[in-house]
Amino acid sequence: MIAIPAKLTKRPEASPAIHQGVPGRPKHTAATMPKMTGTHRTIAQEVERYLRTGESDPYRSAWSGGFLEREKRPHDDLRNALVREVRRLTPGLRQEPLPESDTILLTRAKVEPMVRGLFPKA
Repeated sequence: MIAIPAKLTKRPEASPAIHQGVPGRPKHTAATMPKMTGTHRTIAQEVERYLRTGESDPYRSAWSGGFLEREKRPHDDLRNALVREVRRLTPGLRQEPLPESDTILLTRAKVEPMVRGLFPKA
């Protein structure tokens, strides 16, 4: 039988990064931890939550189907809902057209300093 060093059999401590949490998000204690319930949200509730908060369920539990279908359908549903909401809130607003410019001259002006730095004249 092989002896395993004691330091390899102890459970590792959690990374300090885990304890720091995410900047800007409240830290939960046992008393303030959101409670998991047996209820599942509907697709309409998930879409409403996404429009109000910008957050969505990473497991896509409101949608049925296999893994790929549960990624594609929610993506399409949430994106379409966001587009509809933006259009509803901004009727009649238009984006100003981009000014006409010579894209070749603009590209050369932006890229030329980098090229000259990489390939100086001998």
